Amino acid sequence: MVYVCLFPKNGAYKAIMCQKDTKKEENIMFSKIGETTFFQYSKNTEVLNAMKLSKTIKRIVALGTGATMLGATVLGAMAASDLSMYPSPMFIKDGKFNGLIVIGADAATQDMLGAMDIISSLQAVAVSGSATGVKVETVGDVYQFAKSSDALNLGESISDIRSKIYKTQLPIVLADGTLTTAEGQKYDYEQEIAIGLGHDLQFMADKDYANEKAVIAMKIPRNDPVLNYTLDFSKDAKSTVTGDDLVDFEDRQIEMLGEVFDIVSTANDTLELDLMRGALKPTMEEGETQTFTINGKQYEVTVLIVDDTNSKVKFKVNGEVTDSMIEGNVYELSDGTLIGLREVLPNEAGDVTQDMVEFYLGAKKIVLADGSELEIDNEDVSNVDVLITEGTCTATTTEIDKIQLMWDADDDLFVTADNNEVVMPGLESIKLYMDGFYAGKEELIKVYPSGDDTIELEAPLTDYDIKLDLLYTAADDDLWDVLGGAADKKTNYEYM
Repeated sequence: MVYVCLFPKNGAYKAIMCQKDTKKEENIMFSKIGETTFFQYSKNTEVLNAMKLSKTIKRIVALGTGATMLGATVLGAMAASDLSMYPSPMFIKDGKFNGLIVIGADAATQDMLGAMDIISSLQAVAVSGSATGVKVETVGDVYQFAKSSDALNLGESISDIRSKIYKTQLPIVLADGTLTTAEGQKYDYEQEIAIGLGHDLQFMADKDYANEKAVIAMKIPRNDPVLNYTLDFSKDAKSTVTGDDLVDFEDRQIEMLGEVFDIVSTANDTLELDLMRGALKPTMEEGETQTFTINGKQYEVTVLIVDDTNSKVKFKVNGEVTDSMIEGNVYELSDGTLIGLREVLPNEAGDVTQDMVEFYLGAKKIVLADGSELEIDNEDVSNVDVLITEGTCTATTTEIDKIQLMWDADDDLFVTADNNEVVMPGLESIKLYMDGFYAGKEELIKVYPSGDDTIELEAPLTDYDIKLDLLYTAADDDLWDVLGGAADKKTNYEYM
């Protein structure tokens, strides 16, 4: 005799099946997407999604997903002499990646994002598994939200797997660093990323995604935290304050999220650090002309005027004359390329050389101002806020304990198995993506008519298979009279 006991609990039905002295507990979850009814059956990490109980149902063992955090800075492009061999066996052998992906230190953002897509595709190929496990060989600076003993399953959050990401998971993007001040003091720091809570993997259909297309996805609702980035000094970094400048931090370098920036200017009153980097960082004399190449395009640059009294500079780039620029300014050329002034180097009396300037071509400028939105290239980045925590401060010195970027979703965001991904705005150094939903061996649960008056259910369990009469009608009236096979063969059930 098999006993089935169903009782509602938090929107689910708990089923307890007993046969002789064996007791099994299963979970059944009902939901509806559009006109389709689904139920989810779980036993340990086994997951079943089914459409309409009157049809044959596939049972899928959810072994893991490719919900992944990927650092964008050290990924690169590649070329293959024979694309028929790409990606396997050229770079994939026995389910493992065998190769190197390299990018220059000053590569453009689009090159980095292109490399990320290459890595995503390689990762999807470098997968082997069976009904009892899946192995994913990650490449580059990539972290997959999964553990050897705990895959990410439907209904679980990525923060259940790991709530914080450190250099162990992203060793290049979150590498430890050192800020060396103008006084020669060294301040070590660590970087980490805290994942927002409630980023659950779901089988869903949402009116704001692809016309309610049913997908496996992770939804991050508008204004919910996506992640928080923290750069934390082991010992508070200290600078002397001169005027409103944190002079010991200026003209120093700091590495954040895998990119090295120069601190070009500071403000103590607003607790602000202005950072800049570029594809090129040349030094030229007043009146000098040089030609540079970025992404295959040539730029003829002339230093027209250096006003060393006011520390102002004008450039001419491919015939286009910039505004007068002071240190820390950026100017956008007609093709969208930025030129940024790092430093004016005036000549001394008696020098035979002209005044000199150091500048960035293909520049990126970041403004970190406590309590404000992140600013990149003179534009505010919506929903990415900056928090700079002070240490001990005096009238002549300021200490910085940590720098944080708090990223909230500016709209409903979706990470899906059909290649929809979420990229950190502005910096574009972190993205969340999913490279697929991996299933193991398929099994069948059948619900079907047996004769004219009975509905039967067949299901495989771990230790045995079951076959039982589910419903019975005593009269030919399309109404079910008995839970079981007949009036004298009722299935015992109990509501709790």
